[in-house]
Amino acid sequence: MNKVLKTIFLAVGICLLFISCKESRSKFEREFPLDIIINTDDSRTDSSSLSEFAWKVEYIPLQTNDSILLDYIYDFKVTNDFIFVENGLDLLRFDTGGRFINKVYNTGRGPGETLPVCSAIDEENERVFVFDRDKTIKIYSFSGDYLTEIREPINPVEFLPPWEIEYFENHLFVSVPQRPGVKFIYSLFNLDTDSIIPLYRNEYSYTREQLSKGPSIVANDYCYQVFDTSLIFKEKFCDTVFILNRNLDVSPRFIINLGERKLTWETWRDNGMFNIGAGPPEGFWVHSVAESENYLFLTLSSFKRPKIFALFDKESGKIELSTIADFDSRGSQVFLKNDLDFLADFPVFSKSEGYLFYSGECLYSVLEATYFSEIYSKATEESKNSSEYLRNMRPVFDSVDEFSNPVIMKVYLK
Repeated sequence: MNKVLKTIFLAVGICLLFISCKESRSKFEREFPLDIIINTDDSRTDSSSLSEFAWKVEYIPLQTNDSILLDYIYDFKVTNDFIFVENGLDLLRFDTGGRFINKVYNTGRGPGETLPVCSAIDEENERVFVFDRDKTIKIYSFSGDYLTEIREPINPVEFLPPWEIEYFENHLFVSVPQRPGVKFIYSLFNLDTDSIIPLYRNEYSYTREQLSKGPSIVANDYCYQVFDTSLIFKEKFCDTVFILNRNLDVSPRFIINLGERKLTWETWRDNGMFNIGAGPPEGFWVHSVAESENYLFLTLSSFKRPKIFALFDKESGKIELSTIADFDSRGSQVFLKNDLDFLADFPVFSKSEGYLFYSGECLYSVLEATYFSEIYSKATEESKNSSEYLRNMRPVFDSVDEFSNPVIMKVYLK
């Protein structure tokens, strides 16, 4: 009888192990690229809830004093230990609790100073790379010491400067805006060899007349994210999101199909880029992208319609689209319902820019101090004391008022 039971238990155990392995493969070993079909007409104005993809929320009030007064923050970068905030031409370093540490560089044309266009963070070696308006790269330590500079061009077309740079595996990832004369939208600059590695060739054409004149509009794009061991990027009019691994191999990761609602290259080129007389064209494009272990997050932008937040579950293939009812040409935000601690709702992408901020399996966004203080003052005592974290933070949150610096909201993903 014992032998029979052992045999049964062994068979059941093998079956459970097989099922577990099969489920694990289906979750983490899916074949890429994944095809994602998005019908923008399916977007709902009753926004998604945070509990659909997140399990915890924290708030980081940035320290306020007379020498650190911030307006709304349009761009910031989060590392394991610090938060780097762009404030005008300045780059400010805070710790992960929001305490101000230092200004990374001085602006100007004096020795060791810079007039920045964009910057990149090398966390491991505690360096900040700043692309200067004089087309050099100024390098600073985290503590603000000027180290050296790079004078060689960092992208294939020297006379067209980068729009954005990021640090990845001792390379600078370089993004250049779409316009005549651009041969490569994305490229890498090797910091060891000062060599350039093209990543994504610009395959879009212009008419002879368009080549001879400058565009009326050169639209910015932030469609990439840097992770610990990889980087994903997407060109505005291409359907494919590519992934770059540590070996610098590029492969397709996702195919985003917007169907007839997509803003095509020819429509934008002929009815927006060079001709603004007829008004902005119809159509959506993927403006920002971020990928976690379980989800893909997208911002869909349009010149005539409200932005859409798209949440794609990589395991189930389910997609949720959230938007707002009224269009605001300044780019009104989509707020996701906070059903985790029932305090501030989450503006999932940045105001106006529509950029998603992601780092370490967390999404981040900016809450204006006025909004946070009003929401917190109206919150119930039950909500303010619903967790040990919120109880400990009460003195800090009570001190936030309309004159405070913004609060960074941190959402932990499932």
